[in-house]
Amino acid sequence: INKAEKELLIRELAKRNLYDFMRYKFAYYYGNTFLDNWHYGYLCEILTELLKGNIKNLMISMPPSYGKSELVARTFIPYALGKYPNLKFIYASYGDELSKSISVETRDFFKSSAFSALFGKQKLIMDKAEHWFNEKGGGLFATTTGGAITGKHCHIGIADDLLKASEAYSEASRKNSIVYFTESFLSRLLSYENIQGRMIVIMQRLHKNDLCGYLKEVARNEWEEVNLEAINKEKKVYEIGSFRHERQESEALFEKRHTLEQLYTIKQTMGEYAFNAQYQQEPENASGGYFNIDYFDTNLISDFDIPKQNLYIFIDPAESTKDGSDNRAIVCVGISLKDSYPFIVVYDCFYGKWDNEIFIEQSFSMMSKYPNADVRIEPKGGGITLEQSLNKQILAFNLKRRNNNESVVSNLITTFKVPLSLSKHEKIATLLPAYNQGRLKFRRNAVGIDQIKNELRKYNPDRKANDDNCIDALSGITWQQDIYAYENKDRVILRRGNSFFNISTSKWRI
Repeated sequence: INKAEKELLIRELAKRNLYDFMRYKFAYYYGNTFLDNWHYGYLCEILTELLKGNIKNLMISMPPSYGKSELVARTFIPYALGKYPNLKFIYASYGDELSKSISVETRDFFKSSAFSALFGKQKLIMDKAEHWFNEKGGGLFATTTGGAITGKHCHIGIADDLLKASEAYSEASRKNSIVYFTESFLSRLLSYENIQGRMIVIMQRLHKNDLCGYLKEVARNEWEEVNLEAINKEKKVYEIGSFRHERQESEALFEKRHTLEQLYTIKQTMGEYAFNAQYQQEPENASGGYFNIDYFDTNLISDFDIPKQNLYIFIDPAESTKDGSDNRAIVCVGISLKDSYPFIVVYDCFYGKWDNEIFIEQSFSMMSKYPNADVRIEPKGGGITLEQSLNKQILAFNLKRRNNNESVVSNLITTFKVPLSLSKHEKIATLLPAYNQGRLKFRRNAVGIDQIKNELRKYNPDRKANDDNCIDALSGITWQQDIYAYENKDRVILRRGNSFFNISTSKWRI
């Protein structure tokens, strides 16, 4: 077979088969090597059956960054339009910018010479970032969870991660994604080629009561379920049509993406709760245990083992001093660099339901004990008043100290705002990677160490609690901006989102 004949064969296969179409796209459009794996072939067969009308509603749960958006959106939509130019799609995801970027990238491939070499050029009469369609009406409308879709209909709807991972423990966000899907999205379906409209839900599992959990509970028989675990618990055969793959026990789903060893490292970093949900598709009921308390004693550190560090005092004023209200918390934390990663030590934690006078005394006591620590105060709950009171007290205290030729307190006191988009759980969750990896240590004789241990042991992101203010204050070391780690007398800035803290994931999705 010569080169021209090989080219024609590749194109013919790409027109006939979604899996070959995806391989073709990577070679002739992206110009990249396709990181192939068996699950692509499996999902391609399933999507083809859905396109033919043999599967009505499809629910796919699989780990993040394993190709779901690339296959189901950027590739399947153009392929289906090549086969059926009149098909209308609606694509929805949790973020407006994300949905638009998926739409634009899908459209750009649809308009490319690589696509037209297979199915011919289809002229677009509407060509907007979020909405485009051809002369036969086929195309894509992209929206976001809660976005208006009045007047828009589709033959195939794709709900791709309607719930943001960081909002998994927000009952309101979970409910919003479910209500949007059931009351708005599902009503948009049309029939085509005597085939009833189809719906695809594809996501990483985030919570027992997320959209997949809801659909399994109320309409299990109406959905074809595909669960792809990152690590197989037992031997399993994946089979559809002519496709068959046998997967062994404890086998990594996508070895070229993550080896078994790498997956266990991810599990340790994320914690068992998040890993079981997002990678194993088995979300659990949270009931304490978010932080593995067995790690706590191994994370204790003696004073003589603590390196030179930059110190910070984080103060959570709480909202009230009534019985049953939150504790007010004052935590001193140190940070340095070790092997290019942050090394964090909790020095002391003062806490209690104090009135304002005692609260000021306790805050100043912590500052006097650690006079070089920068002080960060949350402004709500009287934080601004506290800042003003402490600054006045420092002036009076230092005047007396100078008159007696004694050292003065030099704490820099500032208030900080918590971004509205950042929940208490998201803040506390930023502690988990350092805690699991032994990079978050606790001074053996620290004041309040038992309270911190108790809060970590009882912490449950599903429960609205007022017994986690110490670890909430402590989390400032891993999420706040302008935190400096000590290293060889230099000050190295570590900002939120820095990979050192592993608190943000890539926005690139494939």
